[in-house]
Amino acid sequence: MKVQDLNLESLVETAMRRIPGGVSTNIRLLEGPQKLIVKRAFGSRVWTVDDRELVDFVCGYGTVLLGYGFPALTQRQSEILGHGISYNATNPFEIEAADRLLNIFPDYDMVRFGVTGSEATTAAIGLSRIVTERSAIAVFRNHYHGWHGPTNAPRTVFTPPGNLPVPEVPVFEIPFNDTQVCADFFHRHGDSLACVIFEIVMINGGGFEPAPEFIRLLHEARDRHGFLLIADEVITGFRVGLRGAQKKYGVCPDLTVFGKALGGGVPIGAVLGRKAHMELFASGKAVHAGTFNGHPLATASAAFILDYLAANEQAVYSHLEKAAGRLKLGLVRAARNAGATCHVRGAGAVMCLEVEDEFGCPADSVQVFQDELLARGVRIALGGRWFVGLAHGEQEVEAAVSAAEAAFGALKNREHILQIAQQ
Repeated sequence: MKVQDLNLESLVETAMRRIPGGVSTNIRLLEGPQKLIVKRAFGSRVWTVDDRELVDFVCGYGTVLLGYGFPALTQRQSEILGHGISYNATNPFEIEAADRLLNIFPDYDMVRFGVTGSEATTAAIGLSRIVTERSAIAVFRNHYHGWHGPTNAPRTVFTPPGNLPVPEVPVFEIPFNDTQVCADFFHRHGDSLACVIFEIVMINGGGFEPAPEFIRLLHEARDRHGFLLIADEVITGFRVGLRGAQKKYGVCPDLTVFGKALGGGVPIGAVLGRKAHMELFASGKAVHAGTFNGHPLATASAAFILDYLAANEQAVYSHLEKAAGRLKLGLVRAARNAGATCHVRGAGAVMCLEVEDEFGCPADSVQVFQDELLARGVRIALGGRWFVGLAHGEQEVEAAVSAAEAAFGALKNREHILQIAQQ
């Protein structure tokens, strides 16, 4: 088959027959080929195979910060492709990206590059177990650190008084921002922990920001019990600010994981840490491997992104803050105009929208809202997440707000129909 010879119906049929669910990652299941197949993207827009033009707030699930097809980045990537790729050796672009990254984060000494954030979090957790000679880890409820690896092992949910049986290699789950429960947990299990890993802003669980007293508790518990504190900035890195959410919220991690926006749309992951910890990779005591780690195209893209953001820091983040601020206020106003209620949370250029209706916050309300937006030419990410990029200006924000008001109206009409059906 040749793609150019197939119409939309044929592409959908082939996708569903040849690819499980028609997608190559489960996160796309709710926005499968039946809803859209994208053929190209530029700036703030994507175009589907049936020639719909959509204002896009998915931004490659946060990987694209400067806009699709950013000319100078595309030119740099083309140059790298001309050098040949995947020669599987240390390369100048890898060294350049490492130097740029550590200049921005001078509290760290070394970085290891991988291909995805999932791989980077797995490597960081493995490193923490070697450093501490402990096996237990703690994660927070509704935080996400990749689809594979230790954070997806069976969990022991900690509930005071915490007398549940503990498995041999426990993964504890504790509530985010709950200082009382977390203090109790650390008192009981802190000495057994290799690490605590967390999203500084809980983007995957509703966009909640950390409370200052919660951050203090994490630092105090780390210092008292000797585990490593791992900040997962795969999403917030370079979106909240050049120096990440850790700078904004005063977090001092032992290890930090980056990904997504670091690569400018090219797959990349990175673990940053101090020399005493990171050299355990070099000694072979800690395992970190991968054919595509330090890939020239990914690291050259990362070096470009870091240089661009550093040189244009004020202009970039001022634009992102203003665009995100206008969008947040516009969404709340759009809901109010339609007689609906929504909550918009998050930080910097990433936010999460929660829809509230007569029935509270039913699980499918955001999905219905997302589908209604898509029908009106605006695309957002799974779970009501909005990624704002440099290519989003007033026109894109206004289009999104206008579509949102109509989508909220459709949602209210759905509520009315449901109420009649229940009577």
